[in-house]
Amino acid sequence: TTTVLCDSYYIIDGTATVTCKTDGRKLATISQHCFIGELSFLLYVQERRRDSDEQKQVQKASANVVADNKTLHVFEWDFDRLSKMMVDDRDLWNAFAVYSSHDMRKKLLTANAAGGRI
Repeated sequence: TTTVLCDSYYIIDGTATVTCKTDGRKLATISQHCFIGELSFLLYVQERRRDSDEQKQVQKASANVVADNKTLHVFEWDFDRLSKMMVDDRDLWNAFAVYSSHDMRKKLLTANAAGGRI
């Protein structure tokens, strides 16, 4: 089954496990103050800028994210709505870019320390 991600999430409370879609290996455990789908969102924005007809091009998710407990509290944003908000608010775009870069760096360091391949 192919999953198409059209939303980005920010974890408020709880933990989730990230696994590789192709082979099922565990990539990371993520928790409070982490994004889910930030790379897919950035690729979505890049595709939107490239497509003059504004055709919705959405990247396929490369990982599965599953809550570790029954409850995972998140903020959720639709890609289309979030990208339109960021066009109108450059400070919001800059803050998202900086924080998501920091978040992705942290995830990569954690995965590499555990011997994972991404």
